Amino acid sequence: MIKYIDYDESYHDDLSALQTNQWGANSDSDEVIENIKDYIVKLAVDDNKLIGTLIFHKKNEECLYLDMIVIKPDYQKMGIGTTFMQYAIDYAKNNHFKMIESEAIEANGHTNSKKLLENFGFVLTRSVKNFWGELCPDFECKECGNKPCTCTMHEYIKTI
Repeated sequence: MIKYIDYDESYHDDLSALQTNQWGANSDSDEVIENIKDYIVKLAVDDNKLIGTLIFHKKNEECLYLDMIVIKPDYQKMGIGTTFMQYAIDYAKNNHFKMIESEAIEANGHTNSKKLLENFGFVLTRSVKNFWGELCPDFECKECGNKPCTCTMHEYIKTI
């Protein structure tokens, strides 16, 4: 049975591995994991094993920034991402934020979280090709398979 819990330090190494398995080593997400105490983190666990995470932070007084939703492949399409997204939106509403910002990654003609974001009313505001390759030139991207990364970043905003 899947349970949703607040961040627990005992899952730190599993969380780091989950993120690395998704994007690879030396991604800009490594900084998030290294500074996890600065973020709001929800974990999805099944039989005490980490299967997914939602990580976001306060960008400013009006905006939450959704850093990542990562779910192990065997658990995708089971509603975990939907549960995480609803939690982030409820958090924003309950704490009087006016918007949530997020990014989606496009690689090889597929955009990873486009459907989830758009289903929750997020609107595409801009796209930048080779976005992460310029930020992290030593990063070998698991999405596009290139070093530096050639993925396109799509920025989405949801007004609360």
